Amino acid sequence: MYQQHITHRNRTAVILVIDCSISMKARTRINNSPITMSELAAMVSNFIIDELIERARRNDKVRNYYDVAVIGYSGDGVESLLPIDSDGLVSIDRLAEYAPQPTTYVIEQKTPERIPVYAHFHLHPWIEPKATGDTPMYNALVTVKEIVEAWCADPDNHDSFPPLVLHISNGDCSDADEADLLDISKRITDTHTTDGNTLFVNLHLSPTNEDNDFCNIFPSEATFHSNDPDRKIFFKMSSVIPKSLEPAIYDMLHQRYRGPYRAVAFNTSVCEILSIINIGSASINDFRC
Repeated sequence: MYQQHITHRNRTAVILVIDCSISMKARTRINNSPITMSELAAMVSNFIIDELIERARRNDKVRNYYDVAVIGYSGDGVESLLPIDSDGLVSIDRLAEYAPQPTTYVIEQKTPERIPVYAHFHLHPWIEPKATGDTPMYNALVTVKEIVEAWCADPDNHDSFPPLVLHISNGDCSDADEADLLDISKRITDTHTTDGNTLFVNLHLSPTNEDNDFCNIFPSEATFHSNDPDRKIFFKMSSVIPKSLEPAIYDMLHQRYRGPYRAVAFNTSVCEILSIINIGSASINDFRC
């Protein structure tokens, strides 16, 4: 299970789900740089899309290895955030044709000696920061369930590596309670191909006026400790990392503790974002032409 190589015939799907509600206007920090949570969510999403395009590039041509969707939810409802007319998934090669002009980002980091260092990097602004209105998280996850359900039911995807869903939010929800959220999360992770069930990863953000020191990536049942109700819900909503992927997590955590791990991260760094999508496919860098 979770061993299928990504090929033209056995592709995979990556669905980003972005909280765009008014609460995402709150400020947080990434490394030492202040930023709103909506800006951070957009930056993370743009980073992931750029990374997926580069991983699918062969001889300056983007190959058709992925289907990608970016679903936003806010007071305006649930909508696709991609710069292309689509209600759901778009193949990565087609999406690459719509690449906007890149934007430069600057992030402050500090050396072990506490000396500030400024990292400059370029990203294509596939989506723009947005923060307005309510938080229809449940309706957004229903949409995600329908997308992954249809993708897994397609005979062309029968034996593919299962979809990866990455949800970015500060945890507020205006249209459901805990039981509803846990139910729809289970319905998402119950979708599957012959290679395994859909993986549901949650990235939880906190504003600077809260406990930003609570930083935990892929916690186990034994290492997750929080009294925050939103964090508890996100922990329960997230997939249990499959046994076949546990060694990769163990190595990434520098052998601090063993699994089983949950596919959830709290206030993680930019550098760890790539690790999050890496767990989505053990073979994501091992394409077969």
